[in-house]
Amino acid sequence: MVPFCEVIIVCQGPLNAQTNVHTFLFGPRAAVSIGRYTPFAQALFGIAHTGASGTGFSNSDTFFATVLGGGVDFRLAGTIGWRVQADQLQTHFFSNSQNNFRFSTGPVIRF
Repeated sequence: MVPFCEVIIVCQGPLNAQTNVHTFLFGPRAAVSIGRYTPFAQALFGIAHTGASGTGFSNSDTFFATVLGGGVDFRLAGTIGWRVQADQLQTHFFSNSQNNFRFSTGPVIRF
């Protein structure tokens, strides 16, 4: 007679992971109006916080962050405009440097 062995692997359910980064930045912005266009450059400084959690783990870190970049606002009519912006966000989480390029565009309402 041959002995019978059965291996049962217990799974805790689906694996999941979630990460987020929040930045709190401030600093100068220089802008010059040229007709309907307003190009600008900015240097922002502050803190960034990241958190990561998932099945069986959780970790977070907070560190100094900088943003250097610029863009242009295009006046469409009156106080309404359109912005195109690009910048470089630099952080240093978990003893590693991160350099992230950011691009954004959208409406601008001036008061």
